[in-house]
Amino acid sequence: MVRRARVRGRSGWSSTSPPSRRAARRRPASATRPYPESVRTPDLSATRGRKRSHLGIASQVSGSQLLLAASGYIVLAMGGQLLNPVSFAAVTSFYLLLNTIGRGLCAAIELHLTRAVAHDRSIGRSLAVARRVGIQQTAALLGLALVVVILASPVITRSFAQDVLLTALLAAAMPGMAYAYLQRGLLAGSRRYGRYALSFIVEGITTLVFGGAMLTFGVHDRYWWALALMCGSIVSVLTLWTLSLRGPTGENTVTRPVSSGRKRDTTSAAAAPDLVWSVVVLTCVQGVWNLAPVILTWRLAATPEVAAGFTSMALILRVPVLLFPAAQALLLPVLTANAESARARLRAVSPRVIAAGICVVALWGFGATVVVPVVVRVVFGQHAVPSTAVALILAAASVLGGGGQLLQTALVAQGRYRRSGLGWVSALVVLVLLGTLLPASDLLASVSLAAATLTTVLVFIPRTNR
Repeated sequence: MVRRARVRGRSGWSSTSPPSRRAARRRPASATRPYPESVRTPDLSATRGRKRSHLGIASQVSGSQLLLAASGYIVLAMGGQLLNPVSFAAVTSFYLLLNTIGRGLCAAIELHLTRAVAHDRSIGRSLAVARRVGIQQTAALLGLALVVVILASPVITRSFAQDVLLTALLAAAMPGMAYAYLQRGLLAGSRRYGRYALSFIVEGITTLVFGGAMLTFGVHDRYWWALALMCGSIVSVLTLWTLSLRGPTGENTVTRPVSSGRKRDTTSAAAAPDLVWSVVVLTCVQGVWNLAPVILTWRLAATPEVAAGFTSMALILRVPVLLFPAAQALLLPVLTANAESARARLRAVSPRVIAAGICVVALWGFGATVVVPVVVRVVFGQHAVPSTAVALILAAASVLGGGGQLLQTALVAQGRYRRSGLGWVSALVVLVLLGTLLPASDLLASVSLAAATLTTVLVFIPRTNR
């Protein structure tokens, strides 16, 4: 007996009956299933393959950048075995200013162009506009870098032991570096991470080969060692230019129709303030980590061996900072996706972070007083090793700076770009003021660096907890 149900509709009560078995047989099989087959049984092998691919890309990019950073350190260590203290201090200042002025400005172009190209690819827009605007902005920043070198040439030349030719080489290195980072921005925005990492690998290996050749042949000329530090970017430029001839760096995109209405050009002047702020932030970050030895070298022109020893120790004790870009690449997506929960976790575990920081400072301080002096003397070939107090202060500065960069990552994940830049601008001001006003000594130079990194932490902590 078939049970009938009464259903109330707009016109009153009516009787309905369940569908017959014949109607059920006519119904397709997919209609009786709550989810499609592909949803109910996902392809786990494809998911694992994507994860492995993403992990491989991240390790490749991070490894290539670490190779480039390590190549500069290794070449400086090679030069320390052959150069006298005056030439070694000059070449080291050349390397630090090359990173501050060159990479600080050019890295902003890379990041800005990466975002612009990625946005245009996502909406199917031609990348010609992003490329053209990127070239214009690169030319403007290149002109700014050259103007900075020219205006600061009296101070820079004094840091180079009154060597005008090193100042000219510093200016000559800017165009190649600017072009390299322009092409890297196009490659990263187009997700051509293989070529992107290859550019860093070529630059790092070229620097190592050039430095190894000069160490083998016993070259004592400071100019050749400066060329070793800048020739890697030149070879990288030639490599990128050759690859661009084989195929455009950013045209491999599927065009999709752009929505009607007024088009917003994210690569034009509307995004110029973001570029300016990126330039300020990245240049200040490089300045905080690089300018303390340069200022001391400039002020201790009569005793270059003291400046050379301090510079060697400062370079060694900031090695953990070189590892931070790779850690930031892993932390930033997680913090961005969970900004509110990350902020709550930061507030909850702050005592643990402080305790862990104290332990890290203690261990790093032990290594700074026992191991680092030996490395300064043996690896870098410097006999004027700074005191234990200088080593401890520099170790504390590196830990404080790492904490500041970690807090900066949390601020960037929350979209507080300008507030994150305020800490590094304040730190650079503190470093320059203390470094130039205090008496010239390696102890007070380390104090100025520690005060600068402490400033970043003091500025970032209240803003991160908001």
